[in-house]
Amino acid sequence: MRMLATGTSGEQQDDKFRMGKSTAIECLHRFCSSIVQGFGPQALRSPTVEDLNYLLKQSLSQGWPGCIGSIDCMHWAWNNCPSAWAGMFTGKEGTSTVVLEAVADSACRFWHFFFGMPGSLNDLNVLDWSPLLNDAIAGRSASVSYTVNGRQYSVPYWLADGIYPKHHCFVKTIASPQTRKENLFSMMQESKRKDIERAFGILQSRFHIITVPCKLWSRDAMCTVMKTCVILHNMIVDYEQSHGLDPGYIGDEAFAPENPISIVGRENNVPLSMEEKLIELSKIRDPSVHSQLISDLMEHLWQWVGDNE
Repeated sequence: MRMLATGTSGEQQDDKFRMGKSTAIECLHRFCSSIVQGFGPQALRSPTVEDLNYLLKQSLSQGWPGCIGSIDCMHWAWNNCPSAWAGMFTGKEGTSTVVLEAVADSACRFWHFFFGMPGSLNDLNVLDWSPLLNDAIAGRSASVSYTVNGRQYSVPYWLADGIYPKHHCFVKTIASPQTRKENLFSMMQESKRKDIERAFGILQSRFHIITVPCKLWSRDAMCTVMKTCVILHNMIVDYEQSHGLDPGYIGDEAFAPENPISIVGRENNVPLSMEEKLIELSKIRDPSVHSQLISDLMEHLWQWVGDNE
């Protein structure tokens, strides 16, 4: 825990506690592996129907019906990257890094974890390798029905930055807003998307081991350490919410009559055929639906802010 929280190396454990470097690293690996095995299935679970209900309450109270979090990537410097891999892992900063892709909500809880891609890849390349969209395409995710500006939608979305594709499940900001509606939409989208940046900041402040260049030799060991930090972070957030310590808790009054949202449970026992998967994929990748959703959200936020004022 000292190595995770403060980022101290194995040599410092030897100086202070007379524990050899190899022993300290072995203890770190065993501790992290035990945390992942014991608490990983619960802390790193995909959103259940109850979780989606809570996420949609949060987003609806903030003017974003159908939003289930924000997505972004974070880099962890790798000091002991093998020389043969240096070109693949060296990104724009000139150092070898490993990428973490994550989705977080307003409470800074992580609902998606994907770590291990080389730092030379950008967010779009990491998304191509990520399993994020697999559940939606395979029909394993819950179906969410919500209304925006009088139009019905069935695919929830994440808030993302400009590099992500124009898919139905990603809502991006407007690069050069011209009208007052576009300015309002861009301002609120960028403000809401800071949830993921704030979650990364809290994660790094709690576990300094991911703020200093990693001195482990194995990428799998790095993944175990990073996963442990995310698990412990999520356990803290869950504890605060279960004991009423979450200041951002949203009650049942968040559901407005003009914005009904229904959630249909998962159907794990009914796998989709290849044709059905292609249909789901075409729905998610439809750029016209993405543009219509942006337009409806823009009008909804304009009316929502006016009604609140």
